[in-house]
Amino acid sequence: MDIGHNVITPNMHFKYLFRQLEKKIAAIDIEMRSASEMPLKNQLAVIDRCTEIRHDLEKCHRKLLKHYNRTSLFLESLLREEHFAKGHLVLKARECLVEREIVLPELEIYGNRFAQRGIAVEQPKNMENLILPVPDLATDDHYA
Repeated sequence: MDIGHNVITPNMHFKYLFRQLEKKIAAIDIEMRSASEMPLKNQLAVIDRCTEIRHDLEKCHRKLLKHYNRTSLFLESLLREEHFAKGHLVLKARECLVEREIVLPELEIYGNRFAQRGIAVEQPKNMENLILPVPDLATDDHYA
């Protein structure tokens, strides 16, 4: 019913990741400006710091790409034409590995933020082979 909220939430995470990128890019600019005023032997330390920042940028890029892939799939399914044509949510069920495809990606996104706030998350155990069954949506009038 509230599509706007479902679009805003993933975009908040995008904004956070973009701000992280901006900070790292600014850090490189600061390092490069300071290096130009240093003796040659001190410039090696600046190169090392820039290399660390570059690795951080690559890590942030991977996070952005991963979040983009998840979000774009989410939005494609959320805004599927069938929902609007039929006037209700149209589920397309499929089997999935619960831990790998649902739990771990969410813990990866929110785990650090929870830890920073003192929130402990217990990860479920022994879910590797758990596959959710695909419901027969044709007979399930709960969604109609």
